[in-house]
Amino acid sequence: MEAVLEEGLVSLISPCYNVAKYLPRFFDSLLQQTYDRLHVILIDDGSTDETWDVIERYVPLLKARGYEVDTIRQSNQGQSVALQVGLQYVKGEFFSWPDPDDFLFPDSISRRVAILRSQPDDVALVRCNAVCIREEDDAEIGYYMPAGQDVYVYDRFFRDVLLRKTFLGAMCCLAKTRSFLDINPAREIYTRKDAGQNWQLLLPLGYHFRTVETSEVLCGYLVRSTSHSQKMQSYEQRIAYENMCDTVVLETLFRMGLAGSKWERQAHALSVLHCYRIACRCQRPQMAEEYLRELKTLGFSARCVARLYSLCAQWGKSHWNENPQSYLNRGLSWLGIACLPPY
Repeated sequence: MEAVLEEGLVSLISPCYNVAKYLPRFFDSLLQQTYDRLHVILIDDGSTDETWDVIERYVPLLKARGYEVDTIRQSNQGQSVALQVGLQYVKGEFFSWPDPDDFLFPDSISRRVAILRSQPDDVALVRCNAVCIREEDDAEIGYYMPAGQDVYVYDRFFRDVLLRKTFLGAMCCLAKTRSFLDINPAREIYTRKDAGQNWQLLLPLGYHFRTVETSEVLCGYLVRSTSHSQKMQSYEQRIAYENMCDTVVLETLFRMGLAGSKWERQAHALSVLHCYRIACRCQRPQMAEEYLRELKTLGFSARCVARLYSLCAQWGKSHWNENPQSYLNRGLSWLGIACLPPY
């Protein structure tokens, strides 16, 4: 049976895990929206702090504002599981999945709804700009893209998301629910406890539909010193995280029917290159060579791989501790791949 969606309603899914200290700013930003028809879906994913107490305190305020609210409390199963639970509750014409430690500017929803309504049917996603806020002192430390007012079609969105050439930014995205259900009527994504949720939604939407982007700053992204990515220090932690990212992307491509495609090969090759870079930066020359061997099995030319081996041997003896990033970028250049930014 085809889902009945409410025209003009925007469903917001927010998985919450131990975010009690951040929720008030997030909820206050929702209460200040100039768009009146919001449906807020909150999933407490087994928090051990006061997250549920804060949710219960704000639910009456959200309802008094005229918003519809659904709350779910479950054992800790991970962000992607919580998102899939929330997807079952979506009934708005549009939906978004902002993280509860970020926040929205007052006209964030209204501007993006207006942009999507102005686009043809084959546009299913709009993405806006965001300002990055440092948690320690609330200082603005940058933007996702140069700030402005431009609205334009992002023709390479799928490829850039797949190959990690652009930001993900959940709070920046607003999608047409009908378009999403056309390609995923079961509302099921790849779930794993340690996996995020953005690739599973953005890759299918970006592949099957067009995306528009606005450089207008409509959201705030909190840069947390305690975030998972910031806490990764050891070689083992970084490799485990990279392997998780690779698995999520490949599983998502499999569900999209793209297993064995050029996209799968390119995505996996990029992950191997990331592991190669990690091995270089963490001074693991033997592991770096193993990743180079895997590149060869993925079909990179013997000439390119041989040059990388040569550089590995040459630099590994005399320069490994001197300038690993320079060594790494020289190696990548032989593969014709742009130098990757540091972690």
